[in-house]
Amino acid sequence: MEIFQAWMGTQPTLPPNVKVARDAAMWTQRTRSRLKRNLIQEILLNPNNPPAKAAIQAFRDSIPIVRVPRLSKLYPPPGHWVIESEEIKNIWKNHLQNGKQPDKRIPRRPMAMVDFLKLQENLTAARSANFVDDETGTPILLIAREFCAKESLVSWANGVVLGNVDLERSIRKEDGDCLVLTGWSAGSRSRPQFDFVRNFLRKQTEDRKKSVRYQAASVFALFWNLVRALGPVDAVQDVENFLEESGMYRMDTGALYGDREDEYTIEADGTPMRFADPHMAPPSGVMARNYCRVGAK
Repeated sequence: MEIFQAWMGTQPTLPPNVKVARDAAMWTQRTRSRLKRNLIQEILLNPNNPPAKAAIQAFRDSIPIVRVPRLSKLYPPPGHWVIESEEIKNIWKNHLQNGKQPDKRIPRRPMAMVDFLKLQENLTAARSANFVDDETGTPILLIAREFCAKESLVSWANGVVLGNVDLERSIRKEDGDCLVLTGWSAGSRSRPQFDFVRNFLRKQTEDRKKSVRYQAASVFALFWNLVRALGPVDAVQDVENFLEESGMYRMDTGALYGDREDEYTIEADGTPMRFADPHMAPPSGVMARNYCRVGAK
């Protein structure tokens, strides 16, 4: 595009329709570049920029550290569906006790009404928290609200997630609703094969598969770069070190299809924006819709 524009700039005169098309293309390119710069600043994807550094530190400092002691007995009890109210119990009881089982080898799990007085913490939807072991200070869990400051970007990512769960097979059929795997997979235990996961529910064209996979990889690439900027430094570096030392593929459809690698595209305020040579996400991840998991054993 730049070479073509430079060539046109050397011509003494241009036909009016060509000039209009050239000006429109240049305006679009400049507008997208400006929007991309603004977006990078808004969601703090430029962690080496001094103002961004200050904003990132302020974000981390705003998350309270919650120290929790190790329980002598697990609660809620493992191997149960944990419910919060009689209303929820009545909605799910018949399905959990009598509904069709995807795998009859897996026993039905009982329901357990949660006793909020036995919980060390009950984190509401608006609160963030950095949970650490009370004795050792070891990180346990980080909950960060408002992780992405751009609402239209979150809406775009949510649309990609919903599109994936509509098209792909759940990996936890015995659990509530849908959890799908995307990215690279080692295959099944009976047929091990390293490849991009093959889990489409219905036959799709190759172009459709490529588009769905690229969008999913783009969402994960955005998320990983946000984690790199805003997340816990030690945990991020541990993952990056593993990927570098192991030579493990990242979630990049370019490596699958022989296209340009280390590239992803996001959409904010209806404008697509391409990022080149970023840190692509780790090799695989999951997308969920209303997913509910029975308490682990």
